[in-house]
Amino acid sequence: MGEFKLFPGCVIQNRYPFLEASAKFVFDKVGIEYSSGEFGCCPNPVGLKFVDTTTWCALAARNLAE
Repeated sequence: MGEFKLFPGCVIQNRYPFLEASAKFVFDKVGIEYSSGEFGCCPNPVGLKFVDTTTWCALAARNLAE
């Protein structure tokens, strides 16, 4: 099946760390291999008005390429 990259994003790690811990727990129980990548922040252009759509798309593309 291969290894999956776990992308918790900025919000999960900072506001909802139990979601990341739960995902890792379940992955371990069912035998899913995972690792963390060198992901960057993916600021939402709706919530953060200082980020334009082109920059947001470039950051999202970088994360997907990881």
